[in-house]
Amino acid sequence: MDKISQINGISSLPYTSRVSLVAQAGTNAPTETILENSAGITLTWSRLSSGMYRATYGSAVDLSKTTLRIGNAYQFSEIIGVIIDSTTTQFQLAIEADNLGGVDAALTNTMLEIRVYL
Repeated sequence: MDKISQINGISSLPYTSRVSLVAQAGTNAPTETILENSAGITLTWSRLSSGMYRATYGSAVDLSKTTLRIGNAYQFSEIIGVIIDSTTTQFQLAIEADNLGGVDAALTNTMLEIRVYL
């Protein structure tokens, strides 16, 4: 597969990124399939409670240059995922269902993207 080396006359992107598909089952911590990691970011996941997960960075990030985005692929349509409590060393992911609060086993190949702008 060829990599894009130029877009609209720009020879490189203004950021590096880490893109993964996140899944979670039972009361286990989430797992990931890494699709791209030009940012070199590592994450360690833990389950805090039903529907609440923490991702800890392998090394601190600069919050003034880092963005996080979670996709909307969940087990059921009434599920929502929100990234909360983002710091230089970790962020938390809350997965909630309408009228049920936090729920487990709802992440099914849900896209997570972290961009670090140069």
